Formats: sequence, C-alpha cells, structure tokens
Amino acid sequence: MHMKSYIKKQFIYKPKSLIINILIAIFTFCLCFSCKNSENGSNETEQDPLEFITNIDTLNLYCQNDKCGEWGGDMESIKLYREKFNSELLADYSKQIRNCKKPYDKQPYLIRKKRIKVSYDEKEIAVEAINELIKKQLASQNMPPCCGYSGAILSDSSIIVSISGGNWSLFRKLADGLLQDKK
Repeated sequence: MHMKSYIKKQFIYKPKSLIINILIAIFTFCLCFSCKNSENGSNETEQDPLEFITNIDTLNLYCQNDKCGEWGGDMESIKLYREKFNSELLADYSKQIRNCKKPYDKQPYLIRKKRIKVSYDEKEIAVEAINELIKKQLASQNMPPCCGYSGAILSDSSIIVSISGGNWSLFRKLADGLLQDKK
C-alpha cells in the first residue's frame, strides 16, 4: 500500500505548482506566438541589407552599354550613401548619353537625379545585383573589355568587381525602381 500512496502524491498538484505551470504554459504560448508574428512581419523591421554603407562609405554601381560598338555607349551610375551614420540610405543616379555619330564628343548629354530615398526592396535588389555581378565575374573568362563594362566599387575598396559587357539586368531593375516617382 505504501507504493500506491506514493504514486497518488506524485500526481496531485498543489495550488502553487498548478499556478506556476499555467503561467509557464501561457508564457510559452505568448513567446511562440510573438516569434511567429516577427517571421511574418513587415520588411521594415528586418535588418538593413546595406547597413555596411555608412556616412564615410559610398557604394558606386556603374554600367556602360555597347550601343556605339568599340567606343562603348551610355554610362549609367548609381551612388549609394548615407549623410549621417545611421540615417536613411540615399542614391544619386546619373546617365551620360553618348552620341554614336560623334563618339569622341567630350560633352555627352547628362541626366542626373539626386538624393533619392532607397526603399527596402531596392536595397535587396542592390545586393542581388552585386551578387549577380560577382557570379558573372567568376564565370567569365579574362577577356579584354572592348564594348561595355559593369562594376561595383565600395569607397574603402573592400568591394571591387568589374566585368566586360554592359548587360547587367539587376542594375537596370534597380535604376528603373529608383527613377520611378515615389510618393
């Protein structure tokens, strides 16, 4: 009989332990629920994919097409920067349009747009564009650039990527996104 009374004592909850177990269950439920919400939350709470760009660094992305053959073509560039250490990311866009009939003309037509606020989606596109450029550089043979080139350079020289050929699709997607009117 001694064994039966011992087993009964093990399964009888005392009021304090019951309350503690209920509180632990509620806390666990709330913790799991809050983790699930943070996974499905908005992009704005996620980490900035370009947080390495500070007020002392700039990331320059550039792409020159080959519309004029061996003389190159239009040169587009996007400069990503911050004015203060943790301020929002800004971009300057410029495009030099080359006249193929006068390829040595020193003054190409210039388009500029400055201080464009960069959205989270555009930051992700910029990271994907750099990754695309790196993959192209690793997959390409070392051929001399003769018509068009693309590249990315971080001002502290920790990122330097350059390839022949001006066909950089994600650069184009980023530039189009930056040039859209934002409200």
